[in-house]
Amino acid sequence: MIILSNFFCYKFKVLILFSVILISNGILANNNPIFKNINSSDGLSQHDINCITQDNEGFLWFGTNDGLNKYDGYNFKVFRPSKSTNSSISGRIIQKVVSDLYGNLWIASLDGGLNHYNSKYETFTNFNDKLSQYGKYVNDVTISDDGILWVQFKQKTCYAVLKKNVEDMEFHSLLSNNLIEPLEQLGNKIVIKDGQLFLSSIQILYKINYDIKNSQLENLLFERTETNNFISEVSLSNGAKWELYKDKIIYKFRNRTNITKKIGSVSNYLGTSDLEGNLWCIINEKLSFVSIVEGLISIETIDFEKLEFVGLKNNSINCAFVDQ
Repeated sequence: MIILSNFFCYKFKVLILFSVILISNGILANNNPIFKNINSSDGLSQHDINCITQDNEGFLWFGTNDGLNKYDGYNFKVFRPSKSTNSSISGRIIQKVVSDLYGNLWIASLDGGLNHYNSKYETFTNFNDKLSQYGKYVNDVTISDDGILWVQFKQKTCYAVLKKNVEDMEFHSLLSNNLIEPLEQLGNKIVIKDGQLFLSSIQILYKINYDIKNSQLENLLFERTETNNFISEVSLSNGAKWELYKDKIIYKFRNRTNITKKIGSVSNYLGTSDLEGNLWCIINEKLSFVSIVEGLISIETIDFEKLEFVGLKNNSINCAFVDQ
């Protein structure tokens, strides 16, 4: 099943997605509605969905501009700040949610800072006091393969080695006093490419080299690599992967020549793949289905405005997510 977030949330099975593409091309007609529109009447707190993820137990989580939503396929449970308890979430505008190796969640909010959700006790811990020097505007949170939590504030980035007891985690600034360029003033973003960590500024992609010792990074070095058009990569089960750039898409075989296709504009959004290894991403602000056809990259664009049974007034898609 793939979940889309627009001003509404839609879910549909992967096989039916191919029907959507055919319908949009006029090949199929008179088909029954294949989208389920999930909205406030179902318990969703708000229609503006910024992010979607799934935890280890299979629950779907939707970050909105009015709270964090937990969905079991039937009902929603909404988490908002509460003055009656100190174990509630501290922000309403949820920008990003990621799951860690302990089965808990880390939440980035634009108005409440960084939060940790303990899935066993359904309680939240906020780090506003510990991270007061960074402010409460957290626009992204990432966990790298080596178990480091990266937290991106409005202009600064900090990190901590993940621990089961979050109270034992020590946060440190990524700032290096030896940098020639003021990286943390350039709208930076932590991205992962080929298993390596990078700091993506507006114009340059910097490779981050470091060693981990005593829960802190040592020998930290920023290596300037290339003009930055890289957005994200999506790894597949067969060893291949998709790479998204601002002006192109690359399909990389494990042991064969890469395939590249120039495109108009890829949204600065993390793409996702379905069970068949096809890529779903936003191209020219529209949901696009990207596949390999006869050795070439094929792109099919889904125009929701032409699918009357969907009920969408526009093609503004914030994100897409494939559930387990």
